[in-house]
Amino acid sequence: RGADIALDGAIDMQNAAGPLDDLVHSLLQRDPEAPALKEAQAYPADPPNAYGWAKLFGEKLLECAVREHPGFRGAALRLIGVYGPHQSFDLERGSILPVLVYRAIQYPQLRPFTIRGSGLETRSYCYVSDVVRAMLAAAEKLDGSQILGPLNVGSETSIRIIDLAKEVVSLSGKEIEIVLTPAETPVWGQAVDCSEARRLLDGWGPAVPLRDGLR
Repeated sequence: RGADIALDGAIDMQNAAGPLDDLVHSLLQRDPEAPALKEAQAYPADPPNAYGWAKLFGEKLLECAVREHPGFRGAALRLIGVYGPHQSFDLERGSILPVLVYRAIQYPQLRPFTIRGSGLETRSYCYVSDVVRAMLAAAEKLDGSQILGPLNVGSETSIRIIDLAKEVVSLSGKEIEIVLTPAETPVWGQAVDCSEARRLLDGWGPAVPLRDGLR
């Protein structure tokens, strides 16, 4: 289902952008070994799931559109761990971060406060306003070029899931017991090198610390 959504989204965005000249396409990149990946390391491609393949397809679709239509311009941004208001707290469909926040707010009516897995898995998070700044900066750069990217856009600081849960509990001001439940871990780590985005987007970098974003 996730792959279908990603594919449909990539195609719909480019169809809609046809008469608008410019398009910023986002690609989520995940890696189970958690090295700080540079853009070129996405190939040879081996995403851990169909969703990852669909995102890479969207990036290639953008490249083809730019090549085939001289008046069309586009930027590809690989977004990592975007979070912010109005996220889904359905764990089966989205990120663990809004799920933890929702469960902390609802605690103790909604309990136990559980984490699936060991809690040692790492993720990195970038607040939505910082991502929007990167998108706007990329769109502005298209004034001087037909295509930009792909560029990694995210935080280069990772946090363990157990530490993320403790941060959420701390902000809640409640006495909450964190319960670990055994679960398969398809993605152990997540880390990305954003030096190209800093170089090409006039020094762009995340400005909102994780604790402030959680508030």
